[in-house]
Amino acid sequence: MIAFILRANLRRTQNSSDDEFPSLSTYEIAYLAGGQQRAIDTAIVSLVQHGYLQAYPETRSLKLKAILPKDDSLSLEREILYSARFNSSISQITASVTHATFPCYKRLLNLGLLISLNQAKNLQILSALPVFALLVVGMSMIILNNFQYLPVGFLVLLCTLAITISCSFLSIPIHRSKSGDRILKTLRTNTSFASTDADSQLIAFALFGARVLTNSPLNDLRQVLVSRFSFERKQYLLQCLTYAAALF
Repeated sequence: MIAFILRANLRRTQNSSDDEFPSLSTYEIAYLAGGQQRAIDTAIVSLVQHGYLQAYPETRSLKLKAILPKDDSLSLEREILYSARFNSSISQITASVTHATFPCYKRLLNLGLLISLNQAKNLQILSALPVFALLVVGMSMIILNNFQYLPVGFLVLLCTLAITISCSFLSIPIHRSKSGDRILKTLRTNTSFASTDADSQLIAFALFGARVLTNSPLNDLRQVLVSRFSFERKQYLLQCLTYAAALF
């Protein structure tokens, strides 16, 4: 309970305001909802919609079909198309353009809607400390009970649960502030607050992710994105389990 309270209260930012609703671009909305990966994916959806990229679900790749006009000022889209000239794998493309999402991160941070990277790391550690303290108590009881030849199976189970919870606090990233959660909830329930510089499908993707592309003309792109997400989730789960086993 202490860990959850710390995690909730320390996500408040000084420069956030509960009275103002900021004007956000489509990619800023995507970054607020799902971080830099969602912002990049939203730009990819826009480029596929307008015929600049073609998705191939069989190979989980993107192929360049056209170049943006020179007067276009969207640097994220331009970086994606430039990367697609040399890479076809969607994983390689997204990895090479993460730097182009920094303007979105910087503005959302200035608005108090995001937690800074350093603050997020410190908050992860602080929220995990009470659970680690409980784990130390449990391990001490196991050692003492072993000396007294008492059964410790239930204590071992509780310590394993404490390790799992503490590892989740350390590994699950903290992205938005409390104000960011409030703004995102408002956007998801009332899309009239969202940017008007994109169609409804692109805004829906920015807010809710790849599932909005199901049974749409962009279903091939959805399969590419879902395949990549499934692979990344498996890798992330394996990493968390390995970390927990190493601590135990």
